[in-house]
Amino acid sequence: MIFGLIFVFCFNIMILLQVLRNILQTESHKELCIRLCSNDAKNGTKTVAIGDVSIAIRDAASKELVPVRYLAENPPQSILQHLKWIMQKDALGQDVFLIGSPGPLRRQVAMMYLELTQREGEYVSLSRDTTETDLKQRREIRSGTAYYMDQSAVNAALNGRILVLEGIEKAERNVLPILNNLLENREMQLDDGRFLMAAERYDKLLLDHTKEELDAMKLVRVSERFRVIALGHPVPRYRGNALDPPLRSRFQSRDVNTIPFKEQVEMLQEVFQKIPTQKISQIVSLGTAINTKESSAVGLPDFPLSNVPKVVKILNSSPDMPASKVISRLYPHEVMLSKEGRTAVGNLLEKFDLTEKESSSIFGSKDEVISGIEKKDDNSSVVKTNKKQKFVVPSGLLNSADIREPEVFVPTKYHQGFLAEMMQSHLAHDFCIVGPRGCGKSLLVNRMAQLLGYEVEQIMLYQDMTSRDLLQQRITQPNGDTDWRLSPLVEAALEGRLAVLDGVHRINQGSFAVLHRLIHDRELQLFDGTRLIHHDRFEAMKQKSDLTTEELMEKKILPIHPSFRIAALSEPPVPGSSSQQWMTPELLTMFLFHHLRPLSLAEETQVVQKVVPGCPDIKKLMNFVHQMRESADPTMMSISSSLSTRQIIRVAKRLAKFPSKDLHGIIHKACLANFLPSLPKISLEQALEAAEIRAVKNFEENTDTDEAITCEVNDGSLRIGKTSVPVYNPENRTKVPDVLFYENPMHLSVMEDMLKDFDLGEHLLLVGNQGVGKNKIVDRFLHLLNRPREYIQLHRDTTVQTLTLQPLVKGGVIVYEDSPLVRAVKEGHVLVVDEADKAPTHVTCILKTLIETGEMHLADGRRIVSQKSGIKPSPSVIIGHPDFRMIVLANRPGFPFLGNDFFGAMGDIFSCHAINNPDMKSEMSMLRRYGPDVPETTLEKLVQAFGDLRNMADQGLISYPYSTREVVNIVRHLNKYPNDGLRTVVRNVFDFDSYSKELQETIVNTMQRHGIPFGSTKAEVNLAQQYLLPSFQLQGVWNIAGSGDRRRTAPISLPIETSEIDLRGPIEIAVQDKVIERMTARATTFTEQEAFWTIPMHDTNIISDVAVSKATNSPVHEGDFMKDIRKVSSVPLHDVVLSKSLGSEMSGPNRPIVTTDSYSTLLVGFPGSNEVQVHSVPREPLPEEPGKNPITQGTSQILGLFGSSSGSGGGTSTQARRSQIVHLPESGQIIQSLPMWKVPVSIFPDKQRPTGFSGFLEVVDPANHILRYIPVPSPTRYSPYTAWLYSMSDTSVFIAPASNDGLVTVDSGGCVRLWETALINLERSLTEWKNMMGFDDGKPLQVTYDRESGRKADGPKHGKIDPKNAPHVGGNTWAGGTGGSNTAGLGGLGGPYRLDSGHTVYQVPQHEKDAVPEEVREAAREMAQKAFKERLREINMSEYDADMYDSFSGSVRSQVQSLRVILDSLQAKGKERQWLKNQSYGDLDDSKLIEGITGEKSIYKRRGEKEPELGTPQEKPKRLRLVVDVSGSMYRFNGYDGRLEREMESTLMMMEALEKYEEKFKYDVIGHSGEDYKVELVMKDKIPQNNKERLIVLKTMHAHSQFCISGDNTLHATKHAIETLAEEEADEHFVIILSDANFDRYGISPRKFGEILKGNDKVNAYAIFIGSLEDQADQLIKQLPMGHSFVCLDTKSLPQILQQIFTSTMLSGR
Repeated sequence: MIFGLIFVFCFNIMILLQVLRNILQTESHKELCIRLCSNDAKNGTKTVAIGDVSIAIRDAASKELVPVRYLAENPPQSILQHLKWIMQKDALGQDVFLIGSPGPLRRQVAMMYLELTQREGEYVSLSRDTTETDLKQRREIRSGTAYYMDQSAVNAALNGRILVLEGIEKAERNVLPILNNLLENREMQLDDGRFLMAAERYDKLLLDHTKEELDAMKLVRVSERFRVIALGHPVPRYRGNALDPPLRSRFQSRDVNTIPFKEQVEMLQEVFQKIPTQKISQIVSLGTAINTKESSAVGLPDFPLSNVPKVVKILNSSPDMPASKVISRLYPHEVMLSKEGRTAVGNLLEKFDLTEKESSSIFGSKDEVISGIEKKDDNSSVVKTNKKQKFVVPSGLLNSADIREPEVFVPTKYHQGFLAEMMQSHLAHDFCIVGPRGCGKSLLVNRMAQLLGYEVEQIMLYQDMTSRDLLQQRITQPNGDTDWRLSPLVEAALEGRLAVLDGVHRINQGSFAVLHRLIHDRELQLFDGTRLIHHDRFEAMKQKSDLTTEELMEKKILPIHPSFRIAALSEPPVPGSSSQQWMTPELLTMFLFHHLRPLSLAEETQVVQKVVPGCPDIKKLMNFVHQMRESADPTMMSISSSLSTRQIIRVAKRLAKFPSKDLHGIIHKACLANFLPSLPKISLEQALEAAEIRAVKNFEENTDTDEAITCEVNDGSLRIGKTSVPVYNPENRTKVPDVLFYENPMHLSVMEDMLKDFDLGEHLLLVGNQGVGKNKIVDRFLHLLNRPREYIQLHRDTTVQTLTLQPLVKGGVIVYEDSPLVRAVKEGHVLVVDEADKAPTHVTCILKTLIETGEMHLADGRRIVSQKSGIKPSPSVIIGHPDFRMIVLANRPGFPFLGNDFFGAMGDIFSCHAINNPDMKSEMSMLRRYGPDVPETTLEKLVQAFGDLRNMADQGLISYPYSTREVVNIVRHLNKYPNDGLRTVVRNVFDFDSYSKELQETIVNTMQRHGIPFGSTKAEVNLAQQYLLPSFQLQGVWNIAGSGDRRRTAPISLPIETSEIDLRGPIEIAVQDKVIERMTARATTFTEQEAFWTIPMHDTNIISDVAVSKATNSPVHEGDFMKDIRKVSSVPLHDVVLSKSLGSEMSGPNRPIVTTDSYSTLLVGFPGSNEVQVHSVPREPLPEEPGKNPITQGTSQILGLFGSSSGSGGGTSTQARRSQIVHLPESGQIIQSLPMWKVPVSIFPDKQRPTGFSGFLEVVDPANHILRYIPVPSPTRYSPYTAWLYSMSDTSVFIAPASNDGLVTVDSGGCVRLWETALINLERSLTEWKNMMGFDDGKPLQVTYDRESGRKADGPKHGKIDPKNAPHVGGNTWAGGTGGSNTAGLGGLGGPYRLDSGHTVYQVPQHEKDAVPEEVREAAREMAQKAFKERLREINMSEYDADMYDSFSGSVRSQVQSLRVILDSLQAKGKERQWLKNQSYGDLDDSKLIEGITGEKSIYKRRGEKEPELGTPQEKPKRLRLVVDVSGSMYRFNGYDGRLEREMESTLMMMEALEKYEEKFKYDVIGHSGEDYKVELVMKDKIPQNNKERLIVLKTMHAHSQFCISGDNTLHATKHAIETLAEEEADEHFVIILSDANFDRYGISPRKFGEILKGNDKVNAYAIFIGSLEDQADQLIKQLPMGHSFVCLDTKSLPQILQQIFTSTMLSGR
């Protein structure tokens, strides 16, 4: 704390000393003055002197090229010093380089010198678009012939002018070296064959040759008066390209920095005498302090001192205004600086008493509004405020009758005050409004234009906009001559319009630099030689040159209209960002800035209510939106940007016409919540819940019939659901789409939503995954509406020009063909823009102006205007059709697509609709239409399997999001070719992934889990063997006494026992719902088992019984089996089953029972008859205990009526074990669960009982006289309490009947199995299974695309080492090749081991690998084992260590692959190459067609890695720190839940996954325990390089946890990790804490832990709890910050958690 105060004090002292140094700087110089000497009578020249330096002045041949009104009568001494130095260099014949900070001073000094010495000047503003032709010669076509036109550098050299080159650092590296020889030797070879020669050498040649002879040799004299003044910034302090050393050596440099403090104050005081000197001094002092070296070291951008006269002019018009009111317009530190920068500037503001005080003058606050505007005749207006202030501002040329009414403007108090501030800035200079999307920037500018009578020229800026797009575009005349067309900006300057530059944050500043002179000096040099100058300078030039206005215009000198102004619009910069911090020191000098905040709750409510007639009550929505905007969480703030004022107005309009109570759905729709990353989505849901905004259930949409929502066209009206609109009647129906479309509830619901917005006049944006039906929905939608469609598909090479016009060359003339966009605007069609996310957002953003204002400028000079503009149509004006609409289609933002975020950039100007994959009901409905003959079960399997794959893609486990399109194609194939098995057909989709082993395993597991046998190499039927069941025998007849007999019998006395029951409770039990994954058992082998589930249980839990309350094929929940115990009711056999069982026709009441000496017993006639026949199938009684003989004595015992019963035998009262018997009534089967020792040994081969089974199901089928024994697999886990079951049951397998004669078993380990035993059901299922496998006629079909290599595997060898590491395909010579044989490599056959040399892999077919002889395989294995041991020896790793490492690595191998998929996707976007323009080869650049016609060379573009602009912040890697818990509790409870092993696996997964990403991710691993809070396990600069080093890390973690002292340092370790990581430079900072949830043991406060996690804004900190006693972790995360904690009790879920962490931070940079 004390050190920080000392630092701030010293910093302020240094700044004040520097300010005083600057103040006193000029006093040490001897004062200079300009002296003009008398004319020389001999040659008619005169001289000018500064101090002791003088130079001759000659009359200019072209006086219009001499600058005027730059040099003041009494220039400051600092300026005179610069002019004197330039005069010295001019006298020496040297070229000069004026270097300095951004601003107009260097250029103005150069122009002052030209004016002082009456020298003609040639000015070139260099930019990234400048080419060689812009400096030397450009070809122009005149009357069909190409001529070379000399450009500025050549003209200056020939005519003895001074060439002023501004922006040296912005030109491409290959441009300026062409001037090297001209600068050094005054020589240059021109393209037309002429050679420029130095004057001295040329004059020597004249002694021996005549001028005509030299002209014939094309030698041209360079004037001895030719000079070059270059202007530039120092690089690398500022952005740009550093000077080429040869070029630099040819210049003499001088630092032309800002005017010293004293001189600047005196100059301003002299001009603006109403303002106290103290007020001016405060502002200049602040700027001087910020521009000191000490401040720049802190990272503060330069203060634009050149703009101080502009704000002083504002203060001069209102002397009572405090200086603090205008500081933010000069230096908007609150918008552009980070927290540290804002603090530093705040301290300086306090130091110079420039902080805004509540008691200060009211002028300039938002309380001041415009009370009236009085227009004058001299293109100016008097603005009056309610504070009785008046000031004169420029005004437009429109009369009140011509002024078009703007959009609805609601005059809120804040906006009215903001408008008054805009008027003040308009008085002095051009200005820029900075504000978030949708806050009203455009509306306010249009309002100001309407008040002042301006015609607005809307100009949309975009990133690849060139300087020619800004100033002049090259065209061809109808006769083929080349010409130049003025841009809208230049036309606005000449005609006095208000030019609105929308998107300053998007345009490249290297191109935007050409506007510096226009903005600073109101002068502009165009490419065709035309010059635009300030109207005052134009008048002065007329007087000085004695030329009329027409004569000057003939010389291409035009005046800029005095009313011309520029208003720029932009979004706020992102402080610290290398790409989104557009507010550079250079741009700060160009404008005065106004920060427009979003409206407050009351203001926004007022606006919405006035804009929307009949606005419903949206108070809850408004409160929620403002809570989101005020959140400190950057993710929530990013989501809130989707809910701009524009979007809220759209929502209100829709609610006014289509009332709805589903506010939850409206917010989800506006934010595209379905496509948010997991963490932001959870945060949004929690925020909605906190605001009591909950989802509204629509019961109509949940009905089971497809008629829940329908559509129809009737009597010229379209109805979708409950929404109806008239059908359109177009003049031309040929472009109305007509597509095959099968309606389903989900798509109809989406179309109804679209219809509501379309009816409101909105443009639509549909966002979703690929293949979900976006195009089909739109085409069907337009077909129903009868609307013609224009279609355009975008891609990464789409440019603004190709989006609007297509240039063509016809007869040597460039003509432009309208794009679909222009045709749709003209004819009123619907434009469908597909793949909008593929095009750069700086290209698609031009649609913003078209949608908002209906205006757009085209490349051919035409202009699209709105029908409401009042402008009449003409060849250059296209009136937008009122029926024009736009429907944009884009893929979802973020992972895994990672395209351009179209929704983030422009989503709020569209009505957005999320198109999800269809739900199961809708997808099934659609697939039935595509495949009416495909079995229903097959459709269900496909829908469920692909649904799982899509979920995995959303979680980042696989990279490709499989869509409905793939399923439709599979179903269509099966419907057309039913004999092709499903196993074969799905390969049409998954063969793309066949060369990725890990992905293939994932797909195979998913498919087989749902019963699709993809990936199976064999298919067999393995049903239980059938044994003949003996026939039923009549055992006897039961006579049942009638009711009369019962009256004569005595009552039966039954023994009754009474026991007291002690009731306790109630006890609350924590109920957890867990979805259990269904695994299909028939993927490769057909057995009686259909599927199985595994109930998640603890080791101490066991299953003691089972009952079925719901039978379903859907994924089963634990509660479906464990709700209650239900006895099986007594159900008689069907007459058919009864007859087949007894072998004769029989009917009537019956009941089956089971006895100890029979397989089945039938009581025919019971109940209801006095005589009951007892038929049974006898059997040997089963043994009661292992190893004992069966009980044969006594009467037979009834085991149960289709369930369990107890009885006593031998007169004893011992309790019998529970019997597991069920009866399936439809088939008549009786099934009993038997342990292994009860099963007859005769059924086993070799009479040996097998192992590995829980027991057997004895299936007695009386109707078919069949007996089967079906083995039940062993439990997947065993509990130490399993033995307790045998006291109550013979077997650990419990059974229960299910619907449709199904059977359910559950073992003690919690594995629930579904069985199919009825023969008729088995036959049907077997037929479907064979069809699915492709077994139609016993001849399996196989289609292969592999080409036989014709090679054989003779014997393994390593192969030769290629020193050049060239790729080798095939053969058997080189090691590291691919697709070969015998040698070590990849993708071949017969090699000893895999060897990757980094080349593309060519795979040999699998069947060729299978054909390798066994002896060759054995030799390869031995060689691989030898190489493996050698590798272990190299890294000092024993085989024991290798096995240990493999045990950890094998557990996370698939997770490592999943994490690498995520990392690859996160960085894939940054690898895309860009177009490099002005190339001499490549693809023809459409924007250079005219240059191609004229014969220029650099007219191509090509893809390449574009080097970052020098001076821009270097791209830094992401920084990741893993904090692991190695305390004693991890070792102590590892035996309980495996937490330490899970932590070690997680650490290994991170190390392996990040192995190849060192350039993108820098990581380290820090441990903590009771001994230390910073145990360094992995250091960022010494990461493990091999398995041995990674194993050492794991061993260290284990040993530390085992032997460390008890205690905990979680809080200290977390805080230290976050604070130290924040000090490092990185693109993003991540700290991930792996810990157990054992906080209670050490008294750790969750609140304190949460504060530490959120304590540093630079670091994204997250806690992952990998160990928990009971529900400790679940309770803990409820007390931690939202979205910053996770529970991971299974390593498999860790990649998903990391994917959520990484992708959630992408939103904050939107």
